[in-house]
Amino acid sequence: MSRSALDLRGVTKAFPNGLVASNELSLSAEKGEVIGLVGPNGAGKTTLVRQILGLLPPSRGSIHVLGYAMPRESDKLKGCIGYVPQMPVRFPSLTVEETVSSVLRFLGEPKMRALAKTVSILDEVGLSESRGKYGYQLSYGSVKLMNIAMALCQDPELLILDEPTSMVDVVNRSRVRSLVGRQASRCVFITSHDLADIESLCDRAYVMADGRFVASGAPDELAQLVGASVLIEATFANPQEVRDALPRDGDQVTWEGSRFRMLCPSLQQAADVLSVVCSPDVQIESLSIRAPAFAEAIVELLESVNATSMDTDHS
Repeated sequence: MSRSALDLRGVTKAFPNGLVASNELSLSAEKGEVIGLVGPNGAGKTTLVRQILGLLPPSRGSIHVLGYAMPRESDKLKGCIGYVPQMPVRFPSLTVEETVSSVLRFLGEPKMRALAKTVSILDEVGLSESRGKYGYQLSYGSVKLMNIAMALCQDPELLILDEPTSMVDVVNRSRVRSLVGRQASRCVFITSHDLADIESLCDRAYVMADGRFVASGAPDELAQLVGASVLIEATFANPQEVRDALPRDGDQVTWEGSRFRMLCPSLQQAADVLSVVCSPDVQIESLSIRAPAFAEAIVELLESVNATSMDTDHS
């Protein structure tokens, strides 16, 4: 029996209407890994998460979580899986402290121990000052952090985060990402439309389209699948003078006031642009270079998969 934190082998889910939401999906994840799942709406991400949680049985293939077969042995995983849904779940008539401690009480923790753990976990997620607030008083970002606290207080070996930074302000987004970065003792599985989450947090990511994994690897490896594109972003104190020296046409070039952005399809072109940007006459205020450009590579990859699918459908 597999003892990986998460092990999928040939997982397929076909519905009676003929829709195949999961198509021969296989992956393995270990303790200490942060795994990302990215794909457009309708790709099958939610269906896959439900199968991992044991809420939906696969039509064929196997799913093992911490060595237990899902959904047959899901009862043996009480408290071992922490799940944070995409839509924040609030409890209007309970305080933050009452909400989190109720999870521990449900799992059988004595009252005083549950309270102590609650205080500790609220401090970890940055909600100590909000512990006495009721659910209806919380922002979406605070509710999302509370939901993460509800998952973490169980000390799960597998933490599943569905769109962890959606509907979250910039301050709480930073807190969420920092929290994920501190979960080295467990396996973390993230689904996200925010490619910055995937790039900054994940050791490995799977790109999903039409129920299939179309690519997988570390973020930098995925970026290289579509070529060595380089994203250059810069802000100038003298933008009018610089405009004439830099490329101005094409979909890959944009100007927003003094801010220049260009996706270079090759390293040589990027070098040519940088030679202009870094010349003595240019008054540069900020400069950012990403090579390869992860987000743009994923979008290009998914567009390529979609175009291939359409060609197949019409053939």
